[in-house]
Amino acid sequence: MHKKLLKQCALKYGNCALKYGNCSLGGKTHLYEQAGGISLGCSMFDAQFDDTELIAPCGMNCSVCSSYLARKYDIKRKGVRMPYCAGCRPRDKKCAFLKKRCDLLLHQSVRFCYECSSFPCRNLERIDARYQKHYRTSLIENLTFIEQHSLAAFVERENAKWQCMQCGAALCCHNGICFNCSIDRLQTKKKLYRWEDEQ
Repeated sequence: MHKKLLKQCALKYGNCALKYGNCSLGGKTHLYEQAGGISLGCSMFDAQFDDTELIAPCGMNCSVCSSYLARKYDIKRKGVRMPYCAGCRPRDKKCAFLKKRCDLLLHQSVRFCYECSSFPCRNLERIDARYQKHYRTSLIENLTFIEQHSLAAFVERENAKWQCMQCGAALCCHNGICFNCSIDRLQTKKKLYRWEDEQ
């Protein structure tokens, strides 16, 4: 039964890292199927959303956002207080940063900001500057890459960029910490939304 479920997991999710106690692919949340105290496989907690649904209109990769990862790993139960979020698109927020300031996003006239004739607008430029300065990512560069290549190619690039070298799960773009294998660092961190070299 153990081998059978592992095989099913590998077939469904392509690259299950159960030896680390967690299956982490593209921001999808997995729950353990337990039998005799052994993690046997995984089931999708957010099965209705694929990887591409975790890329927000502004170019943010929600699968590496602190709020998404906090929810995924339920870190409040581990003593870390952070807000939870399922991602901008899955919770029908469209874009947490820009929706209220953009009629096109508000009325779902565009899927991504690069589709707008004003791209990049002043609002996006302000958010992008903050993310470049503190979080080692550029939303504008993300959107340009998606437009020039494809959404699938972007997701693949992001998965490689943010992969934890210890366990294979996703690192958080807001602090560089793996919520899967480095929860102790979160529990003692004073500034939850800064990388170590910015303390």
